[in-house]
Amino acid sequence: MPYVLIATAARLLLEGNEIATSRSISKPAQSRHGPAAGGRLVLMEPHHAERQLQDLYEDLKSTLGLPFLNTDYRALARWPSYFDVAWRSLKPLIGTPAYDDVVERVHKKAVALVLALPNPGELTSARLVAAADEDVGAESVLGVARLFQWLLPGLVVNVAYMREQTLTP
Repeated sequence: MPYVLIATAARLLLEGNEIATSRSISKPAQSRHGPAAGGRLVLMEPHHAERQLQDLYEDLKSTLGLPFLNTDYRALARWPSYFDVAWRSLKPLIGTPAYDDVVERVHKKAVALVLALPNPGELTSARLVAAADEDVGAESVLGVARLFQWLLPGLVVNVAYMREQTLTP
């Protein structure tokens, strides 16, 4: 969930909230967090996809209310027959109370985690807002942070659901 946490921290700070004041962080047991570095991730771009996959992309964007197609979906689409089955299985769940509850729980967990993280660089709301204002403006950056903070928990849930389908016999 690193991107969820980054987007959540940015949004909280840009909205005037502060994150933990602790500077204490533990040295990780390993030097790398995440999968081992390897080859380049290949994505199935819409303009390279066949019509059926392009239609699936449009259905996905429309159903989820996405302004663009996340890289996770474009990576999964490298296996179009799997991706089609996975999406058709997931789509009926979108917007149901159970689905919305899981996504909301991811949102709340991200906020709780961000507020509990140490802040070794002592980043404050005022410093981030000032930096954003120097670049393109805090309101513009906040809009992007809100967009990502809103869509990433759903993406986490969707990818976890699709992954679980590959593990279930």
